[in-house]
Amino acid sequence: MNDENLSPELALARQLIDQRLAELLASLPAGKQRSLFKIRFGMEPDKIKELPIKQIFALLEINHPSFNNLSANMKRIGDLNYNGRQPN
Repeated sequence: MNDENLSPELALARQLIDQRLAELLASLPAGKQRSLFKIRFGMEPDKIKELPIKQIFALLEINHPSFNNLSANMKRIGDLNYNGRQPN
C-alpha cells in the first residue's frame, strides 16, 4: 500500500507507532537496542508492525485522543496491521 493511499487514520496510527518505536529504541543503549527491545516486548521492532494496530497501541502504551473515541474509522483500522492489511 502506497503512503498516498493511506486513510488519514492509518497514516496517523503509523506516525504514532513510528514515533513511539523511535522513542523506545532511543532510550536503550546503542548496539543493544534490538535485543533489549526484544527482551522487553517479546519481539523485534519490525515484527510488532505485523500485529493489529489496537494490539500495537496497547503493547507500546500509545494513547492518542483520535484513537480513544473509538469512531467507526478507528475501529476499522484497529484490526489492521501497520501496513493496512489483515494480520496473519
